[in-house]
Amino acid sequence: MEHEQPGMEREREMEREHDPMAEHDEREKFMQQKPRDAHLTDDIIGASVRGREDEEIGTIEDLIIGQDGEVQGVVLSVGGFLGIGDHEVAASWDQLNVRQDPEDPDELRIEMEVTQQELEQAPEFQRDADDDQENDTGW
Repeated sequence: MEHEQPGMEREREMEREHDPMAEHDEREKFMQQKPRDAHLTDDIIGASVRGREDEEIGTIEDLIIGQDGEVQGVVLSVGGFLGIGDHEVAASWDQLNVRQDPEDPDELRIEMEVTQQELEQAPEFQRDADDDQENDTGW
């Protein structure tokens, strides 16, 4: 078993402290702000979704996130009034167009190429469905 000479351990520690790559690794661990092309979930959950005819067709209630950390879809609340008579449907994330609202840059404009009627007729999303279904994407 080899023993390091006194001072060698401190020397290696000092090398790590001054290693620009070590500093780069630390910066990648933490974020000071969101990237310009990213969105906070707080801005997405609860947001209205506008349809093909520019009408409000639903509200985003939840996100579906895969094991790889990517957003796979959204759960939308549709139909009903003030939460009464509504139901949930899920849509693939790639069916949504998410961008800054041109009229209010602090807000997102989320659009989907469907009508209110099409969304209301979509199959209801089952939150408690088995995870080991044959089609694991559910779309």
